[in-house]
Amino acid sequence: DSVTKSISQVITSGGPAVISGSNIKILGDDPSVGIYLQEVGASDDTRIKASIILNNEPKRLMFMVPAGLVIGKMYQLVHVTQASSSGNTTQLLKAPRIAFSDKQLKCTDGTPIPNEGEEERPGEL
Repeated sequence: DSVTKSISQVITSGGPAVISGSNIKILGDDPSVGIYLQEVGASDDTRIKASIILNNEPKRLMFMVPAGLVIGKMYQLVHVTQASSSGNTTQLLKAPRIAFSDKQLKCTDGTPIPNEGEEERPGEL
């Protein structure tokens, strides 16, 4: 979370967020392609798509978290792309692939949370 500087704990409604990894670039012309937030335990049709992507690279994705997420609720990221998992950006998959984050992120209003004893690991989500 770029607002609170928290790693893999919270997400700020309306704020910027950064994901680091490999082969995470969002590519494709299918309307479902994008980055979403989904409340933990909710059905897939409740996903909220991030409409603003600030940085879209193979190892780094930065986007604006949709405003209006419910403070205090737990969300997970859903990554939808037609990019191949091998990293080949010249050939798109016919159907999008969907990846769910295994991290659950608590939605906040941007107020920093105290460090709960976890060491900071830059770029981990």
